[in-house]
Amino acid sequence: MKKIFFLSICLLYIFPSKSTPQNLGREKPITINEGLSQNSALAIIQDRKGFIWIGTKDGLNRYDGIGFQVYRHTLDKNSLVNNHIKCLYQDSGGNIWIGT
Repeated sequence: MKKIFFLSICLLYIFPSKSTPQNLGREKPITINEGLSQNSALAIIQDRKGFIWIGTKDGLNRYDGIGFQVYRHTLDKNSLVNNHIKCLYQDSGGNIWIGT
Protein backbone atom coordinates (compact mmCIF):
# COMPACT_ATOMS: atom_id res chain seq x y z
CA MET A 1 0.00 0.00 0.00
CA LYS A 2 2.84 2.40 0.82
CA LYS A 3 4.44 1.67 -2.57
CA ILE A 4 1.24 2.59 -4.43
CA PHE A 5 0.92 5.82 -2.47
CA PHE A 6 4.58 6.71 -3.10
CA LEU A 7 4.22 5.89 -6.81
CA SER A 8 1.10 8.07 -7.05
CA ILE A 9 2.90 11.03 -5.49
CA CYS A 10 5.87 10.57 -7.84
CA LEU A 11 3.58 10.50 -10.88
CA LEU A 12 1.96 13.77 -9.82
CA TYR A 13 5.35 15.48 -9.98
CA ILE A 14 6.47 13.81 -13.20
CA PHE A 15 3.46 14.60 -15.40
CA PRO A 16 2.45 18.25 -15.82
CA SER A 17 -0.97 19.22 -14.62
CA LYS A 18 -3.74 19.96 -17.12
CA SER A 19 -4.91 22.77 -14.85
CA THR A 20 -1.92 25.01 -15.51
CA PRO A 21 -2.78 28.20 -17.41
CA GLN A 22 -2.22 28.12 -21.13
CA ASN A 23 -1.26 31.02 -23.32
CA LEU A 24 -4.04 31.37 -25.88
CA GLY A 25 -2.34 34.23 -27.67
CA ARG A 26 -4.87 36.83 -26.49
CA GLU A 27 -2.89 38.20 -23.58
CA LYS A 28 -1.07 41.46 -23.97
CA PRO A 29 0.52 43.80 -21.47
CA ILE A 30 -1.38 46.96 -20.65
CA THR A 31 0.91 49.92 -20.07
CA ILE A 32 0.91 53.69 -20.06
CA ASN A 33 0.92 53.47 -23.86
CA GLU A 34 -2.67 52.19 -23.67
CA GLY A 35 -3.70 54.88 -21.17
CA LEU A 36 -2.85 53.34 -17.79
CA SER A 37 -1.79 56.11 -15.39
CA GLN A 38 1.34 54.22 -14.29
CA ASN A 39 2.93 50.87 -15.23
CA SER A 40 3.02 49.51 -11.66
CA ALA A 41 -0.34 48.21 -10.43
CA LEU A 42 -0.76 48.08 -6.65
CA ALA A 43 -4.32 46.70 -6.57
CA ILE A 44 -6.62 45.09 -9.15
CA ILE A 45 -10.26 44.01 -8.96
CA GLN A 46 -13.08 43.29 -11.40
CA ASP A 47 -16.50 44.68 -10.56
CA ARG A 48 -19.92 43.17 -11.22
CA LYS A 49 -20.24 45.02 -14.52
CA GLY A 50 -16.98 43.55 -15.80
CA PHE A 51 -14.84 46.67 -15.44
CA ILE A 52 -11.27 46.12 -14.29
CA TRP A 53 -10.18 48.61 -11.63
CA ILE A 54 -6.44 49.16 -11.25
CA GLY A 55 -4.92 51.17 -8.43
CA THR A 56 -1.51 52.77 -8.97
CA LYS A 57 0.60 55.46 -7.30
CA ASP A 58 -0.85 57.87 -9.87
CA GLY A 59 -4.58 57.32 -9.56
CA LEU A 60 -7.42 54.86 -10.01
CA ASN A 61 -7.88 53.38 -13.49
CA ARG A 62 -11.08 51.84 -14.86
CA TYR A 63 -10.51 49.56 -17.86
CA ASP A 64 -13.45 48.50 -20.02
CA GLY A 65 -11.52 46.19 -22.36
CA ILE A 66 -10.89 48.98 -24.84
CA GLY A 67 -9.61 52.00 -22.95
CA PHE A 68 -9.06 53.62 -19.58
CA GLN A 69 -10.83 56.21 -17.50
CA VAL A 70 -8.35 57.61 -14.95
CA TYR A 71 -9.57 59.09 -11.66
CA ARG A 72 -7.20 61.35 -9.72
CA HIS A 73 -7.32 63.73 -6.77
CA THR A 74 -8.79 67.12 -7.64
CA LEU A 75 -10.05 70.07 -5.62
CA ASP A 76 -13.55 68.56 -5.76
CA LYS A 77 -14.53 67.30 -2.29
CA ASN A 78 -15.86 64.07 -3.84
CA SER A 79 -12.59 63.15 -5.55
CA LEU A 80 -9.92 60.80 -4.27
CA VAL A 81 -8.06 61.92 -1.14
CA ASN A 82 -4.78 61.37 -2.99
CA ASN A 83 -3.50 59.51 -6.05
CA HIS A 84 -1.64 56.69 -4.28
CA ILE A 85 -4.12 53.78 -4.38
CA LYS A 86 -2.96 51.03 -2.02
CA CYS A 87 -5.92 48.63 -2.04
CA LEU A 88 -9.32 48.01 -3.61
CA TYR A 89 -12.26 46.05 -2.21
CA GLN A 90 -15.75 45.29 -3.49
CA ASP A 91 -18.35 44.65 -0.80
CA SER A 92 -21.44 42.42 -1.03
CA GLY A 93 -23.48 45.37 -2.31
CA GLY A 94 -21.12 45.89 -5.24
CA ASN A 95 -19.64 49.09 -3.80
CA ILE A 96 -15.94 49.57 -4.44
CA TRP A 97 -13.87 50.74 -1.49
CA ILE A 98 -10.60 52.51 -2.25
CA GLY A 99 -7.70 52.55 0.19
CA THR A 100 -5.24 55.42 -0.20
